[in-house]
Amino acid sequence: MKDGETDPNVLRKLAGLSKISEVHRTLDKMGIREDYHEALLGAGIDMNYIVKGLKDIVDGGGTDKVKLSSLQTLMKSLGLDKYDSSDDTSKGWEELIRERAESEPKRLNAQEVDYEIIEPETPADEAERIASNKKLSEDLYGE
Repeated sequence: MKDGETDPNVLRKLAGLSKISEVHRTLDKMGIREDYHEALLGAGIDMNYIVKGLKDIVDGGGTDKVKLSSLQTLMKSLGLDKYDSSDDTSKGWEELIRERAESEPKRLNAQEVDYEIIEPETPADEAERIASNKKLSEDLYGE
């Protein structure tokens, strides 16, 4: 390691690993990851570049599926994709919003109004049809 402990046995104990080979493998991965990050930065790819690319996809004229996938990627990066709260006893953002909505009083701008319903007159031909149907019903069902 650059600065600090270099004894593999001490690192194994600090990291809680069972074998020294796991320490070397971890250090190799860290070295490769560091080289990879330097290469990304050298190519002009940083977090701002990635987020801007996702934003451009969402804002662009692509299909809804592509936009949704980009938004899901952003949500995952914020940790909003996990709904399993077995480890975490705190409330999720959805539950907090629901509780707040339920606790606030409903604000309706309804006013009580008295009004009169005026039923239009039934046209003569419609009245005849209704009477005919009523007579048919009485003949069929004996009412």
